Amino acid sequence: MKSTKEVFRGFFESKLAELILNNQETVPAVTEVSKSILQLIAQNKESLMIAIQLDLESDNKVANDLYGENLFGRLLVGRKETAEEILEDIMAVLIKGDDLAQVMHLHSLFILFLRDSYPLALVI
Repeated sequence: MKSTKEVFRGFFESKLAELILNNQETVPAVTEVSKSILQLIAQNKESLMIAIQLDLESDNKVANDLYGENLFGRLLVGRKETAEEILEDIMAVLIKGDDLAQVMHLHSLFILFLRDSYPLALVI
């Protein structure tokens, strides 16, 4: 059974995705966030690889949320099993930027799991 927090998170993410998809003028802002995340990845690649690897060795939450079949915006490229492959998938979606649902899903996951859970020396 899902916790109240998990239910609320799913509801919030769905509403946010709906608002963005219905208000295309927000796309330039989304692009800027993607650029910032790509910059952070470039500056902190080793730390992110370690964080993803630690997650893979524990509860696999990052990979499950990236590739989970029941998630809106999930990555459709096939589940990856190494930290390097997962980070490559993340960067590819952000660079291409043509699937708004996937991009927004990655923005959310980046904030929730990588930035908040694993302190980085972030400089924008």
